[in-house]
Amino acid sequence: MSRCRERKGAKTMTIFRSALYLALYLAGVRSGVRWGATVAAYAIFCAAFALAAPPALAADKGPPACAKILFRPLPAGQNDGEQEAGIYTSRFSHIELKGTVKSGEAQDYYLTTHNKKLGPLTTVPAAAANCAKEKKMPAPTTASARCTGARLATVIAHSGKDKVALLYALNGRDWQYCNAGALAPEG
Repeated sequence: MSRCRERKGAKTMTIFRSALYLALYLAGVRSGVRWGATVAAYAIFCAAFALAAPPALAADKGPPACAKILFRPLPAGQNDGEQEAGIYTSRFSHIELKGTVKSGEAQDYYLTTHNKKLGPLTTVPAAAANCAKEKKMPAPTTASARCTGARLATVIAHSGKDKVALLYALNGRDWQYCNAGALAPEG
């Protein structure tokens, strides 16, 4: 949980606790039961609870138009074959980064969604190229034959119903474009 959410949670708890103490005081816990005060305390308690409700219950926002997700590579010494390097799951998409391992070293990385390899795109949409530029990644030009590096990044671009994932690998200080694939719509 982030600090912002922790502080917000603490503030919510303080409001909730104060409303409860006020409600109990007005209800006459100290000086006998008074029905008018009980109704007023209940109203104050409900109002405080409504104010403390999270704003996430408001309108549901759609997925972001552009996102960048970083992954670590597979450690050396893995078993040969296909290995899972990372998973990203949200309510909008599910992406797995997998690597092909040979002699204990990763030879190539690629993206899958629900254990299905993303099909390569013949042309990268303009929205995906703009998203890569926005995330300070190189323009997706020619896909590389192999995708390996010290870090891996996925840039996800949403344009209407279309979702495109671009895979990059960090070699030295430069990001190298590996490949792109279309993500199937969730649901």
